[in-house]
Parts: sequence; structure tokens; C-alpha cells
Amino acid sequence: MKKQELSCLGQTDIKGKAVMSKTDNKWAEVTEQNSKDIVDIKHSIDVIKNNHLHHIESDMAKQSKAIEKIDNRIWWVLGILVASTVIGMIKNGL
Repeated sequence: MKKQELSCLGQTDIKGKAVMSKTDNKWAEVTEQNSKDIVDIKHSIDVIKNNHLHHIESDMAKQSKAIEKIDNRIWWVLGILVASTVIGMIKNGL
């Protein structure tokens, strides 16, 4: 970088080298912290994608099977109820 470009970025010392001001240093700390946070967030997303979604998927499969069993039982109960009503009506002569 040229001397003029360095002076635009911040302060310069006697030899013309760029010196970080306190605000520049603060921005560097904030940027570093944000980078660490981004890495943590990416790791958390990866864990959720690869681990937790598998568990949720298997739990939903179990729930689907349980719901199918309950659904079949309801249809059997409904069929027996209708059959017993029809048989009762036939015995009593409608």
C-alpha cells in the first residue's frame, strides 16, 4: 500500500507506517469475536443436521406406526359396532 492509502485507513507514525487506533483495535476484536461466533453457529447447524434430525425422523416413524395401529383399531371397533347393530335389527325384524 502507498503512504496515502495507509493514512486513509488510520493514523501513521513518524516513519509513515500505519498505526491502529483504539477504534480500529475495537473493530478488530469485534470482527474476531464475530468470526468465532460464526464458526460456533456453523458447528451447531452441522450437529443439528447430522444428529438431531436423525433422531426426530426416527421418532416420527415410530409415531406414524402407532397412529396406524390406533387407526386400524378404530376401524375394527366401528365395523363391529355396525355389524352388531345390523344383526340386532335383523333379529328384531327391522
